[in-house]
Amino acid sequence: MNGKDKENEKEDAMGSGLAIGMSLGLIIGALMNNIALGVAFGPVIGVALGALFGKKGKRE
Repeated sequence: MNGKDKENEKEDAMGSGLAIGMSLGLIIGALMNNIALGVAFGPVIGVALGALFGKKGKRE
């Protein structure tokens, strides 16, 4: 795998993590009746999940 493929894989993992994190943030915000809280913490959850997905991809 060359460097460009590794870079694309890292970007894909971060994008997936952000998408899932934003969705989870909005769901949590809706459950707590505070959408602003979900919007604020969605990216934080997403970055954490993106890092987790990135590490998982390296192991495989």
